[in-house]
Amino acid sequence: MTTRLNRRQAFAAALAAVAAQRAQSADNVVISGKRPMIVHNDRPEDLETPVKYFDTWITPIDAFFVRHHFPKPVLIDLATYRLDLNGMVAKPRQLALADLEKLRQYTVPATLECTGNGRQFFTPKVPGVQWGRGGVGNAEWTGRA
Repeated sequence: MTTRLNRRQAFAAALAAVAAQRAQSADNVVISGKRPMIVHNDRPEDLETPVKYFDTWITPIDAFFVRHHFPKPVLIDLATYRLDLNGMVAKPRQLALADLEKLRQYTVPATLECTGNGRQFFTPKVPGVQWGRGGVGNAEWTGRA
């Protein structure tokens, strides 16, 4: 039995095929601060980690995948910036960077994975960035709490 695609499905399949081909031809593209990565988009950056870099438990920062849904954030003036804590909190207040730096620091290991990781292997093809297996990484995250 042959399944016919409607126009929307055919268009989505064509876009997925083009994206997959682009990803394969974009391997080993160099982005500043990164090892050669698989580039799915350059603005905003969608950079996939080539599987060959998964040779250590912690993924090095220069090999960690990058997934953006929005443009790059605007830089802020750290001397004047204030973080507003409000809404469903017991005591609304503002904190400066110096206040945050006084908090105890913790480091925890964590795995971060794009929900589209492995999308290029779906049958039938689905729209979206056609990630292979490199939309994942292990990191040690350090922050204050």
